[in-house]
Amino acid sequence: MRKILKKNKLKKLKEIFLVTTQFIIILLHFLNFTNYKSLVFFKSNIYKNYFGIFIIIFGIFGVIKSLKDLGNNISPFPEPLKNASLVTSGFYKWISHPIYYFTMFVSIGIFIIYLSWFNLFLTISLIIILKSKIKLEEEYLNNKFINYYTYKKQTKI
Repeated sequence: MRKILKKNKLKKLKEIFLVTTQFIIILLHFLNFTNYKSLVFFKSNIYKNYFGIFIIIFGIFGVIKSLKDLGNNISPFPEPLKNASLVTSGFYKWISHPIYYFTMFVSIGIFIIYLSWFNLFLTISLIIILKSKIKLEEEYLNNKFINYYTYKKQTKI
């Protein structure tokens, strides 16, 4: 019994760490206080900025639409809510974790605009955090929903 409680406590701590780190990285991206010329590793041009802005807008649109598709199932934590249902419509019809993937797009777009080492580090860190969060969330979803395995096989990503 103690092993189970300890394992659950460790999972909760991991969840809190992943969510907190995710929000800190996103906040640092948007604060972007390191836009110093010494950190830029590629010469800027206007088309690069337009491309970055396009990717950011695409990502933000995807996050908003995915949040709308989730409805009352929204939670920043990987563990689904107690009264949650498996969402398989909207973007969830093709992608199993669209909010995370579209958040990665926003991060990549910000990196493209600034092309700094710091933003590269933030983007890579965010991708690692979100991939870890996806892995943990899939474990929860597989245990909670009998048809999750079938759904996962049907999604492209």
